[in-house]
Amino acid sequence: MDFWSKGPRLQKQMLWTVVVIWLVLMVGALYPVLGHAARELFGS
Repeated sequence: MDFWSKGPRLQKQMLWTVVVIWLVLMVGALYPVLGHAARELFGS
């Protein structure tokens, strides 16, 4: 079932948009997560 008539034609573009947004968010979260892990493992 298609909710948007242009969906199938733009599927690849929408996929890459979501992948890029996800990667940007993960890279942004990487520093605090690794910083916390380093402080827990090696001390402040």
